[in-house]
Amino acid sequence: VRGGRSRKQQPVLQPGNRVDLLWRARLDEHLGVFQAEAIEMNAARLMDSAVAVYGLQTMAAHLRLLPERDAHGGLYEALAVMISHLDDADAAGELVARFELLILDELGFGLDLS
Repeated sequence: VRGGRSRKQQPVLQPGNRVDLLWRARLDEHLGVFQAEAIEMNAARLMDSAVAVYGLQTMAAHLRLLPERDAHGGLYEALAVMISHLDDADAAGELVARFELLILDELGFGLDLS
């Protein structure tokens, strides 16, 4: 994101924060520019817990496996729930496991555990 290292944007663009992004480009093929606005600032709360940091890193690594420009509405909703409860050490393990199963399903490798 252009200007992401500025004093104004750096706190907003941290892992775990929920942001509203507006992308502008003259043509769809162009790189374009993002404008970010904070919706929910979770990063500071999540960085206080080692379990939450590990869960956040795991989620970020798994999300890189998804193809670009594909909509994943169910995955987005699951991420919002997971981030809001990730600092609870008792629930974090189950949340990460469920997230991994959802990622596998989104990639077309869903598991039937019945």
